[in-house]
Amino acid sequence: KKSKVRGFFKHILYMVGIKKTKTFPPSYMRYFLGE
Repeated sequence: KKSKVRGFFKHILYMVGIKKTKTFPPSYMRYFLGE
């Protein structure tokens, strides 16, 4: 269950990250990507 929920949020954050790439620092993105 955690993997599905995590993947769901990961997908949302990924899509939002595309639109706001300039606002998201690399370290911030890495944190949300699971590492």
